[in-house]
Amino acid sequence: MSAFSDQQRDAGRLRQRLDETDRSRSREKREDVVIEDPRRLFLRSPNGTYFGITVSDAGVITATNMGANPL
Repeated sequence: MSAFSDQQRDAGRLRQRLDETDRSRSREKREDVVIEDPRRLFLRSPNGTYFGITVSDAGVITATNMGANPL
């Protein structure tokens, strides 16, 4: 094999690995997140304040200020 053939093979392998990585990241972005049971989702605002997010049976979403430490 020539050095050029080796470079082509290596480039092909690298391209394949990059494609696999892209597909994997794409799948990660499309996955839904389901929180079951009566639990809260905690989100942190840019200033560091945590908010507990809940949803009622009627679909009402509520954000409760939890301060600097949600637990």
